[in-house]
Amino acid sequence: MPTVEQSTMSVPLCHSLSNFFRDITLFRFDVSKQEIFILTSDDLQIVINSQGKWRFV
Repeated sequence: MPTVEQSTMSVPLCHSLSNFFRDITLFRFDVSKQEIFILTSDDLQIVINSQGKWRFV
């Protein structure tokens, strides 16, 4: 289950992506790594760790 920090970060991050006309093609929580993975239509990849910090992959 995603942490509160991940949940709090994922909504504004997805909102920002959509404001820049990026289609979100995959939104996945990886149970083994405890990370949220977001993939956009133009191959932009973002990971949100359990502390809510995000980074490009």
